[in-house]
Amino acid sequence: MDQRIGPIKTIITDIEGTTTSISFVFDVLFPFFLENMDSLKEKEKDPLVISAFEQAIQTVWEEEAKKLEPAEVYSYLYLWCKSDRKHPALKTLQGIVWSSAYENGLIQGDVYPDVSPNLALWQDQKIRLAVYSSGSVTAQKLLFGFSKDGNLNPFFDFNFDTAIGHKRQADSYQQILNQMHAEAAETLFLSDIEEELDAAKQVGMHTIKLIRPGTKAESKHLMAKDFFEVDRLIHT
Repeated sequence: MDQRIGPIKTIITDIEGTTTSISFVFDVLFPFFLENMDSLKEKEKDPLVISAFEQAIQTVWEEEAKKLEPAEVYSYLYLWCKSDRKHPALKTLQGIVWSSAYENGLIQGDVYPDVSPNLALWQDQKIRLAVYSSGSVTAQKLLFGFSKDGNLNPFFDFNFDTAIGHKRQADSYQQILNQMHAEAAETLFLSDIEEELDAAKQVGMHTIKLIRPGTKAESKHLMAKDFFEVDRLIHT
């Protein structure tokens, strides 16, 4: 496999399994949401909550021909969270519930220790940085804004979630390139998911698979165990 990547001007990173352990999501964030989901009842007049509930109700109608009352949405949110469904309504509502937890210090965003120093290094090198995650932009900014390494949001020029498109579809990556006014040949995408890397590769992006604990060290893409190794690959 060709180990050369060439000049990189933009790096886009996934979160779960890439900058952040999967266990943080499944063992901290998801349980907190499930235990505190009822707090949404205090915010049912919030336009974001209203819109998310309407999305959930529409999905259930389309999939099951069942018309839900708002109070019945919670049982579906529970099931969708337990199955890690990438539904935009769930992701929006998770971000709302997590917000107070981060702000009150009940949760701190987990990032691998190699992430922060390399984000700083790449920013110093004038490489533009972006996040593309299935978690909502709100959830992304909470995780990085209240991380154990401090506020990392200033490192990122762009944040994208599945509002731009699904992460395993090539068109989503083309839309990101368009919005960032970036060239695919000068852009690197980092993820631990083979199908996401495949989709990014289809539009001409460079790709590296992160081999974090629990990730199989098998891929047709370049592989790196951490961001220090990513940096070495892009400067080889």
